[in-house]
Amino acid sequence: MLRMPMSVVYIPVLTGMISTVLRSLVAAWMIAKHGPILPAADHDAAELRTNTVEDHS
Repeated sequence: MLRMPMSVVYIPVLTGMISTVLRSLVAAWMIAKHGPILPAADHDAAELRTNTVEDHS
């Protein structure tokens, strides 16, 4: 047996939880300040996707 206190096992879990909460708060603040960041429309990529299937009828 390792003879470790169970509180040592919870340290990585607590660290991850705190990190996730901080990252979500920062993301929420950035969205509130700047608005949602939407991806720019890439017209060339959309054209390539629609023109890749050729009609041979």
